[in-house]
Amino acid sequence: MAPQKKYNIFFLLFDYVEVLDFTGSFDVFSMANIPLNPPGHPPNYDQGHVFRLYTVTEKGGRVTALHGLKIETDYSFATCPTDDIDVLIIPGASPDIIKRFIAENPSVIAWLEQRLSHVPVVASVCVGALILATAGGFDGLQCTTHHGSLGDLKAILEARDAKATVVPGARYIDNPSSENPRILSSAGVSAGIDQAFHMLREILGNPTLADSTATIMEYNESRNWVYGRVVPQPVE
Repeated sequence: MAPQKKYNIFFLLFDYVEVLDFTGSFDVFSMANIPLNPPGHPPNYDQGHVFRLYTVTEKGGRVTALHGLKIETDYSFATCPTDDIDVLIIPGASPDIIKRFIAENPSVIAWLEQRLSHVPVVASVCVGALILATAGGFDGLQCTTHHGSLGDLKAILEARDAKATVVPGARYIDNPSSENPRILSSAGVSAGIDQAFHMLREILGNPTLADSTATIMEYNESRNWVYGRVVPQPVE
């Protein structure tokens, strides 16, 4: 494949984060490095050649994901090279955890608000949409989340008079007209994988790269046929 621009992809983590919310997208971009590996060079199992993947938390160190998975994060807010972030992904957790996280961590919301003026691409996965909505990421745009939290998302948006539309039934939502950042959101858990493939296809790579990566992963991608073809009705 043709040479690719290198991308630094960061995942905002926290205690009790849903594992597949971030590891699904993480693995798509990780596997996408395989067909892009320079011919004749062994793969780098520590960091990807094109898609470079990092984790960040407010204080750095270790977080414990849902059901006990321990993750040693790469950066804290103090050490994170924020000017180098090309893509920022916000995963979710159970709705009660996310609501408590939002209420108890205004500094995280403030950090995310600052990133919205600097990061080219920002995407939420599942109930991570509630965090991004609180930071103003969906103002004036379309968005979605896990089907069980569509009402929660709408309530946050209405409270801040965001003039945003919550779209049920879509696997993911892209807002191609949004720039600096381009904002995306996915439905629940596994939908983040399909959103990552969409990002490979439409934003970060090309259809050939996305197809090659799906083949390597033996993944039957669910394309978001609804979005862009039918205008879904917003949640009442």
